[in-house]
Amino acid sequence: MTPTVTEHPTPLPQVRVFRSDPEVDCFAVICERLVLVVDTFGTPEEAGQMMERPRPELGGRALAVVNTHWHYDHAWGNQLFAADGPTRRRFTRMRQVGPIGSGWLSSS
Repeated sequence: MTPTVTEHPTPLPQVRVFRSDPEVDCFAVICERLVLVVDTFGTPEEAGQMMERPRPELGGRALAVVNTHWHYDHAWGNQLFAADGPTRRRFTRMRQVGPIGSGWLSSS
């Protein structure tokens, strides 16, 4: 049985948060020229449930998928997008460049 994906409100209408309990949260960020999907859940079915909601907002925008890391519950939903063309995979390490609140991370 595929878990049900629910959407949760955010203060910014262009940031959409989706949850598949008890696993993980995934996001869709609606930008001017693209829709950025951050993580895709653990199955293509869950990813499909998530993508039904921002589908009307795709309207000619490119679609980009970014995985925060390789765990199944964040990346196995990528299979949904395989039919749309070639898939590139790149795993990168991210590091914190400074304490939170300093440099470019600060609000000032």
